[in-house]
Amino acid sequence: MNSFLRKIRKILFLNYFLRNIYFFIYGFKTVERKITWMDEYKQIEFLKENEICRISTPKIKGKNRSFYKNVPHVYMYSLKNVVGVLNSSSFYSEDVAFIERFRWIEQDVADYSDGHLIIHDGVSAIFKCEKRDIFVENRNALFLGGNGSYNYFHWMIEILPKLLILKKSIIDNLNIECIVVNGIVKEIDNFRIPLEILRDKLNIQIVFYNQGGFVEFKNLFYITTFNHVLFNVKGQVEENQCYFSKEVLFELSGIFTSYASSSNVVSKKFPEKFFIRRGVGISNYNKRNYNEDEVVSIMNDFNIECIYIEDYSFLEQVQLFSNAKLIVAPSGAFFTNLIFCKKNTLIISWLTPKTANFSVYSTISHLFDLDMNFILAEQSQNEGIHGEYYLNPNEFRNFLSQALVKIENNITEVY
Repeated sequence: MNSFLRKIRKILFLNYFLRNIYFFIYGFKTVERKITWMDEYKQIEFLKENEICRISTPKIKGKNRSFYKNVPHVYMYSLKNVVGVLNSSSFYSEDVAFIERFRWIEQDVADYSDGHLIIHDGVSAIFKCEKRDIFVENRNALFLGGNGSYNYFHWMIEILPKLLILKKSIIDNLNIECIVVNGIVKEIDNFRIPLEILRDKLNIQIVFYNQGGFVEFKNLFYITTFNHVLFNVKGQVEENQCYFSKEVLFELSGIFTSYASSSNVVSKKFPEKFFIRRGVGISNYNKRNYNEDEVVSIMNDFNIECIYIEDYSFLEQVQLFSNAKLIVAPSGAFFTNLIFCKKNTLIISWLTPKTANFSVYSTISHLFDLDMNFILAEQSQNEGIHGEYYLNPNEFRNFLSQALVKIENNITEVY
């Protein structure tokens, strides 16, 4: 979210009169609740021990640094009579708001707004509310939605892996009758297929609710997030705004690579060296326009195949990344598939000065022993973190040429 919109929202949050005028004009009602952070609420089930994650910053000009971050214990919570939507990790009841927060940071840089959560500070939260068109879920339901559940990365890395630590015995003991999921998952094969693969071992009903549709849950079970990226950042992106469970990511990778290799997908049809172009399905908010045509021209000079990731099914993407020796791409959700790469795979990407500390994909690449390198692109000070930028073609050509020499000579440089 850009700084201008954030300022407008802050003004509305602080001024009750202006806020109600604004919401009246746009045709929705709101409720305000005091916040109870999920980690301060009473847990009903312990699911997983904490672990230490090594965060690796992006390697730019051959230099990066690492530090260690604690991945918290994982718990299950039971929320009674709460209202939620499937594209938000926040809920409200008659008297309180429940919000899952990112641990181990100053909360004044965090913005958990998504779905029905409009705005919050450290004490109170304002939600859109719906009194008429609201579904009532009377069954004991496990929540498998949340912030970014419509995004491939957040779905595959943060949300879906919660099923891996959920034992059938817990489902039976707590009488969990269904799992509720964002309806968009059902519509997109690359979301739905991995869900079906993991769901098979649990043998439980999946219920899809329309994204943004209000649901009143009589008894909702919620699992805290152990692969976690701060969803919205107020100000500059910092390197400490993510952590991951290596153990769970490796299990996730193993399940899907084994499944793909045993399917009828033929690995010979996939290029070993490829460049991922930005497809038409990317939202304007995440578009990050740049001089892609110049990059494509350079790819052609080096006989590197240019692809659109959406041309491949989920299992084909698993095989594509498993088969790769060189991947070139701008930073994007398709880097979720780095978890399927073989050790020492070479990846080239780029960041802007405003995102140079974005350590999500560099950390994942380290966890899987990949050789990921970044170039610093040029960007106007007026652009936001998702704004337009320019990749110097001469610098990129030289960088790519050196990378290809490394591949030809079987030189690896894993950090």
